[in-house]
Amino acid sequence: MAREMITLRVEAEQLTEIDQAATAAGLNRTEYLLKAADFMTKFDKGTFEKVQSYAKNLNTIEAVVLQNMFIKYLAQVGAKKQVYGSYSGIMEEFMTVHDDKGPRMLTGEELYNVLLDKYTRDEKHNKDKRDKKIEDYKNI
Repeated sequence: MAREMITLRVEAEQLTEIDQAATAAGLNRTEYLLKAADFMTKFDKGTFEKVQSYAKNLNTIEAVVLQNMFIKYLAQVGAKKQVYGSYSGIMEEFMTVHDDKGPRMLTGEELYNVLLDKYTRDEKHNKDKRDKKIEDYKNI
């Protein structure tokens, strides 16, 4: 694949941050910036718009939104490991489907819609159970 040269101008402080982060990741500056570009270009538009909305509403940057959401997930898994000794739960966010497009992993809006439907059904079920308990309690 042919490569094109691009020029990128950044503040000196940001260049230092880039170099430090690249070194910490075991990459040189070019490799690091290529990974950053690849990361951003692979983002589903709708998903990134949701991340941007969170960032705007929380008055932070997109990287913090993504990082903190992932940290929350890791902490939830870590808690299950501490309580149960191990955890190998199903990771729904990496579901694979076999359809007319062949075997593939869902992502982007398609994954969002599948999980939204599942979690909505789960929440309705939980709400119905809670409402029944409240109703049963009222009848005591």
